[in-house]
Amino acid sequence: MDQRPLTEYRCGCGKLLFRGLLLFSVVEVKCKRCGALKLFKDELSIGVSVSFLLTIREDGRVYDACRTAEYVLAYPRETLLKMSIEELCPFFREQIPPYQIENNTFLLRDGRKLPAKSYFVKSDVSPEAYHIVNVISS
Repeated sequence: MDQRPLTEYRCGCGKLLFRGLLLFSVVEVKCKRCGALKLFKDELSIGVSVSFLLTIREDGRVYDACRTAEYVLAYPRETLLKMSIEELCPFFREQIPPYQIENNTFLLRDGRKLPAKSYFVKSDVSPEAYHIVNVISS
């Protein structure tokens, strides 16, 4: 679960419309105080970073995926666990030393491409696994 504080979304008149975290969303809300219609776009388009974690084996197969990865990549967890990192990230290098990829690209289930900065770290839980921390920001 994301532990960041929720963002407050307010009308121009100052009334709090809702608190939340928008990912790949557009929300339209009518203010009950002044009647104005407000449109809020996802936080990825306004410069907020979102991160998700994948754990892969040395052979490139996804071993574990956090809940945020499900939402961001738009794949159910069961499907992610059957995939290889190359299916999700075609520019992935075959050798996986601890390093970072500044301009990584993930393929979403609907075919869109998602730019990310990825950090590869050897897992301390399993010697044959790597954690990939992926940061997405606009």
